[in-house]
Amino acid sequence: MNDAFDDALISVADVQVREDDTGNSYGVSNPTFSTVATAVPCVVTGFGRKTGEERRANTKFALGYRLVLMRPWPNGEGTPNTLTHEHWLSIDGQQHDIVSIVDPGNQHHHIEVETRIVFA
Repeated sequence: MNDAFDDALISVADVQVREDDTGNSYGVSNPTFSTVATAVPCVVTGFGRKTGEERRANTKFALGYRLVLMRPWPNGEGTPNTLTHEHWLSIDGQQHDIVSIVDPGNQHHHIEVETRIVFA
């Protein structure tokens, strides 16, 4: 049975793991990901605890921080899987690198996942 929190989960995330790749002769490679869970309900709420965006003009990238609220996704055995810093979230075509994971008050109701998006 859904509660008001479940009704607020208006997006879905694919939980992914970044594959180890060797890169080209310069050591540069495009990362590849394998998906471990699909369509996990979530909601992305503006900014995480970091303020706004961090920009670096010399390297031409910006970091955007977001806070993703979600419930742990169930595994095939009926118990929740554990989200770790090794995972990435793919939401609306953006790759979210996980910065922190918090279970507010250790209530096991939901998790708050602070993520970082790299804008090239």
